[in-house]
Amino acid sequence: MTKLWTVGTIFALAGCQGGAARSDAIAEVHIQGADYAFVGVPETLPAGRTAFSYQNIGKVPHEMGISLLLPGRTFDDVVHADERKTPDDSLFANVGGILITGAGETAGGKILLDLQPGRAYLLWCNFRDTTGAKHHSAMGMLGAFTVR
Repeated sequence: MTKLWTVGTIFALAGCQGGAARSDAIAEVHIQGADYAFVGVPETLPAGRTAFSYQNIGKVPHEMGISLLLPGRTFDDVVHADERKTPDDSLFANVGGILITGAGETAGGKILLDLQPGRAYLLWCNFRDTTGAKHHSAMGMLGAFTVR
């Protein structure tokens, strides 16, 4: 619960800089994670500040990571990366944030990103159910959206 209060405080303080309130609103996007897929991922989002919340509706722990893809990279590039076997071929510009939840829980914070127009973002879960099991992303727990 503390993280939600902290994030809300940051939003409020950012709006008061210089004595004038910021006019740009923060969009809200709620994503759910199931066993083994993301639910509610929009295909496109508008550019600008966006807060992502995450709820795990599955029966095992999951995470939601959000990464900015390099310019020109696509969701298909990520899906087929293992087939190319090119370890020096980077796909990501950065990781925007990660939220971790237990089964049936809602994350106690949000990821705040300033979405860049014309860019693609990837959602992923890299957890495994057991040490030798596949990563959840390899089982289909990937999502993507582009920014208009």
